[in-house]
Amino acid sequence: SFFRMGLYNTVTGAWEYYHPTFLYESVWNAVGFVLLHFLSKRRQYDGQIALGYVAWYGLGRCLIEGLRMDSLYWGSVRVSQLLAGISCAAAVSVLIWQRKAGAYSTGLPFCKEKTGSLKKRIW
Repeated sequence: SFFRMGLYNTVTGAWEYYHPTFLYESVWNAVGFVLLHFLSKRRQYDGQIALGYVAWYGLGRCLIEGLRMDSLYWGSVRVSQLLAGISCAAAVSVLIWQRKAGAYSTGLPFCKEKTGSLKKRIW
């Protein structure tokens, strides 16, 4: 029975319990959507919300992937968990770097201001 969050194993005759990771991930993404929707009104530069999504999704995937039973391993490391952690760390690093450097002096070739005009940075 799915609603008991378990499956009956006919070989051993016992109930096996699994986490509903798809449900966890769906709820995590819904909360992230609502959070990023409200934060989008206060964004400071283009790409800030996309970086926030990568950080949020990476964090959730890294946490939830540890509960899965059918992960792909590379040695003793879960590949999906590793990639999610790296993407989260990279996105958070860029968000922190953008905040410290200022939204328009980051070294990016084009930065769109809130007025809609593009500034070209000379390398």
